[in-house]
Amino acid sequence: MSTNLKFERIADNKEVQRRMNPNLRQELKDYFFYFLKVFVTVTIVYLVVRTSIFDVIGISGKSMYPNYDDRDAVYIDQITPKFGDYRRGDVVVLVAPEDAAQERTLFIKRIVGLPGERVVMEDGDVFIYSDKYPDGVLLDEIMYLSADTNTYKKVISGGERFEEKLLKQNEYYVMGDNRTGSTDSRFFGVVEKSEILGREFYRVLPPEKAGFFELPSYNIEN
Repeated sequence: MSTNLKFERIADNKEVQRRMNPNLRQELKDYFFYFLKVFVTVTIVYLVVRTSIFDVIGISGKSMYPNYDDRDAVYIDQITPKFGDYRRGDVVVLVAPEDAAQERTLFIKRIVGLPGERVVMEDGDVFIYSDKYPDGVLLDEIMYLSADTNTYKKVISGGERFEEKLLKQNEYYVMGDNRTGSTDSRFFGVVEKSEILGREFYRVLPPEKAGFFELPSYNIEN
């Protein structure tokens, strides 16, 4: 007797009845709100990733030619550099200084000089001076520059010696791989770490060059 009474009470429950006799309109409404929540969640995660962790950057111009060309695209890592330092050889994306571009644009360059170092250009060669290398070391950039590449302070110049200022903490010296066709630290000076948006970690385009970034090896310590 008591069992039947309990069953009757459950059967009279409106929520149970609704589930046992679903209404198509209600089901469509439930599914709509479910997918709306999923869409909003995915969108928020995507925006967080794009603005704070990873972003894809399309390259415009020839400043990094021949290693990077117009219409190439790379993913940049925006988060790990915040917990450490950039490395010599990193390909980075930065906001162009005001005196280097008429409007807000992005530059892609390679880090050549690190905090605590002095970059010197002489006879088309790049030298690094620091406490570790007080007499200077000729920087070997053969991994991404051809052997006949010359680097001058004034982009195309003679054999003058130019000694840049000592890089302070969180300051970097950047140059394009296309040393005769790049507006970089030789023109606008050192770059603050806060001005760098991130470093390349994966190349997307062109497809035949797609892959993870490989840090160059140098003849001096990073």
